[in-house]
Order: sequence, then C-alpha cells, then structure tokens
Amino acid sequence: MNPSPHDRSLTSKLSAVAATAVLVPAASGAVTLSRTITPSGIAAPTAPGSVVWDVDNDGMDDFQLEHSAITFISATFGLFDDQNGGRLVAPTGATLGGIAKLPDGATVGPVLGPAYKFHANVQSFNSITYKGAVGVGAAAGGWKVGDVGNFGFKFESGGQEHFGWGKLALMGTPKGAGFQIQEAYYEAQPGQAIQVGATSPIPEPSSLALLAAGAAGLACYRRRLQKD
Repeated sequence: MNPSPHDRSLTSKLSAVAATAVLVPAASGAVTLSRTITPSGIAAPTAPGSVVWDVDNDGMDDFQLEHSAITFISATFGLFDDQNGGRLVAPTGATLGGIAKLPDGATVGPVLGPAYKFHANVQSFNSITYKGAVGVGAAAGGWKVGDVGNFGFKFESGGQEHFGWGKLALMGTPKGAGFQIQEAYYEAQPGQAIQVGATSPIPEPSSLALLAAGAAGLACYRRRLQKD
C-alpha cells in the first residue's frame, strides 16, 4: 500500500529526529562551561588590584588577573598569573610566563604539541599588557593588540588535573589591564584532554531518551508500511 500524504509528512518528521540522534556526540568526555566567568567576561580591574579566577568554583583560586602599577617608573602591567595548580599553555621557548595563542582544534591535555608546554612552577608576573601595548608574556605567544584568540590551561580540583581552553580578547586599554577572558571551558573528566573549540556538553539523559524514542518510532513505522 502506498503511504498517504499524511504518512509521508510523518515519515519526514521522524527522519529529522533520527538524523539528529545520529549526530549526538560520543560520551567520551563532558565539556563544562566555567560559570565563574560572567556573560560580560572577567578581566583585571581598571584600578590597581586583582581578581581571582576559580575555574570550577570549588573554592580554590586557579589564576589571578592583576592590574599592577609601578609608580616610580610610571609602568602599568596587566598580568595573568598562575595560582596553586593552575597553569597556562605557554610557548616552548618561554622561560618566564608566556601564553600561547592556540589554533582551533589544538589539543590541551597531558601531552601537548611540540610548540607548547606547561611551566612546572607557578608563574607570578606573566604580562599580557604593558602600558597599553602587548606585554612580554603575550608577545611570546604571538599575540598583538586587537586579537581575540584561544588559550589553553590546566588546573587542579580534588587533587586531580583538569584541562581546558578559553577565548581571550587583548584590547590594550585600559592601561594596567587591557585583556579579558570572554569564555572558558574545561573537561570534567580528570586527566582527559580537550580540543580547543569544544563547547558542547554531552546531552542530558532525557534528551538522549527522546532522540532514541524518535529513531525507534521511525523504524517501527517503516516496518509497518512495508508489511502493509
């Protein structure tokens, strides 16, 4: 029996549901948004001082963003420093500080590409800006004023390492700050690498169930049509 126009419309809708189900990512990890970064981002303060970034909001500071003013030489720095187990991905050649500008698809994890590294020790004067220009730490990674690019990091939670990436805007102004973390994501599974650009968590179980039900319904309906 040939399907009616109504049947053909229903088949088309169920096919769309099934196609969506096929696109569900494999449950190999759980990318998590750092909710300590507000929609307006996080940046060093406009006046001398600092703010901390606790990536997973567990009560332990992972990084510090500082507006540093050295008055006797009229110098102002915007600093992005390590705290506790937090470390930024740096260029291999950086001896102090450094923040690498990473391409989409780069892997941040226990093993990095040959051009990148994590410093073994805390970096406490990692300059992103200097008097409104690019600081030494950012320049080492190929950043310039006006860039919006990717950076990588790791931090500790519950005594275990987690890896992540974020989006950094380097504006240069206001002097003494001049950079902003716009968003950041990390892998919720400790010790597991993350790809730069990965933002989607695994769908909720209820969503997976709905998609599976749609696919099963389509298969059942097609069998009925063939039998008729």
